[in-house]
Amino acid sequence: MKKNNKSIPAVCPTEPGSSADRENRLHPSTMLSMTRNETDNSQSGDPEKTENQSYGFGWNLFLFMGIMLFSLLFTACSDFVSPERFTKSHYTLNGILKAGTTISFENPVWIGKSTSLDNLNSAELFVDNATVKILETAVNGDTMSFYLTAMSVPIPESDRVVTFYIDADSHEIMPEYTYRIEVTIPGYEKLIYAETTVPKAAELIPNFNYTPPAGQGYTTDPDDSTTSISYPLVDVHYPVTLKVDGYQSINYMVELYCLEEFSTDLEFTTVFFGQEHPPADMESNYYQASGETIRRINIMSKFISKQHTDGNWYVSLTDYRQAFVFYGRYQVTAYIMDDNYFRYKYMPEGYYHGGVQNALGCFGSASGGVMYTKIVK
Repeated sequence: MKKNNKSIPAVCPTEPGSSADRENRLHPSTMLSMTRNETDNSQSGDPEKTENQSYGFGWNLFLFMGIMLFSLLFTACSDFVSPERFTKSHYTLNGILKAGTTISFENPVWIGKSTSLDNLNSAELFVDNATVKILETAVNGDTMSFYLTAMSVPIPESDRVVTFYIDADSHEIMPEYTYRIEVTIPGYEKLIYAETTVPKAAELIPNFNYTPPAGQGYTTDPDDSTTSISYPLVDVHYPVTLKVDGYQSINYMVELYCLEEFSTDLEFTTVFFGQEHPPADMESNYYQASGETIRRINIMSKFISKQHTDGNWYVSLTDYRQAFVFYGRYQVTAYIMDDNYFRYKYMPEGYYHGGVQNALGCFGSASGGVMYTKIVK
């Protein structure tokens, strides 16, 4: 068992754009999921030919129009609502274990109860008296267990609180380890449980196979607000690349999250039906914490790793620039996902397919990293 002794950062889990905010949802996010057969197993050293390393998409304008059409319809209409699905209370469990991190304020476990999908993200759903046990099995078969602690944080400008569960002892989540969660709730006779095996370690490689000019490209520094990429050059020089362990089939997800605050002065990277800026009524969708949002785009599919001329194995996402909907600063996350997390994000009504027994939601895991840039003209 390896422990992480770093202090737990005091991050409110409901802060827009925080890791906890991104995982605190029970609907699949907007996703562009495409698959293309790939037969060329070679890897060119030319950065303009990095598409040989992964599944290129090649029809981004069509995809972008779909995103924009959805967003405009969403903001213009209020009658496209699904009928009530649940007639009784359901418990929910959400937790994504990320290799190299801990179960902390930034990556907590959420347990709740709800009678409808309309209030799955309301403060009333949180359960604060559950007993949450984690059982860890190492690669060599050694086992150990620990319990999570309930933490409650006030909602800013409100008299309500949100409750989540963290590991006060900061055990580090390890690649290829298996984790089982067991949740008991007073008054609920069923044991809520789930199990995930963390994917093999994966290293995010900013500016793969290319040395950009000073001040350009991706950076791993979240405080760097000036390093930029010219929008036309995204697909030419900047694939989103993970270095992985050998040949393998991978559930690959890339999330592009716009860090800019909403404004009607924001500018679309692609003019849509003559519209260069978002309308004011798009603001609610922009800040929506769950479900489809124009601010957060997820691209995911099955990928096959390929060997580069340096002898290492990689997966790369190319031809993705249209997923940058606005100009401005972005956080770009790349993960290998376990099957629970992949099905939860990929399938309709994914909260039924996230590996959780006797509750809704997802208990999954991922390996990867985060980088940043500013998209400019």
